[in-house]
Amino acid sequence: MTAYSVAGILLAISALWMVIKFFLFIVILWQISAINKYKKPHPFLEQIAYRNHGWTIKDKQSYLFKEVRLLVNTDLFQLLLFSSDNDKKHIVIFKDQLNPTEYWQLQLFLQQIT
Repeated sequence: MTAYSVAGILLAISALWMVIKFFLFIVILWQISAINKYKKPHPFLEQIAYRNHGWTIKDKQSYLFKEVRLLVNTDLFQLLLFSSDNDKKHIVIFKDQLNPTEYWQLQLFLQQIT
């Protein structure tokens, strides 16, 4: 083997390693963006959950809000939560359970995440 062929092989291995690192970097960024889709609940949403649904401190620490939506043509909000082990929890809040400030804050929150 000549020095040129050894250098060519090393260059090819180096280029392949750089391509692998690039794809690993993309996968890591993709995973981080998936993690950031989960939102910590706003304090007023926690208050509503505590007041109307008997939440405990354990629930607060182990669940993250995945989705909040106003169900079309209804008077209720549905909050979809996930725990770290993918346990789903649905909370339904009727508009009449909210005071005007909470209702306004929930509308603002919906506008921010949609």
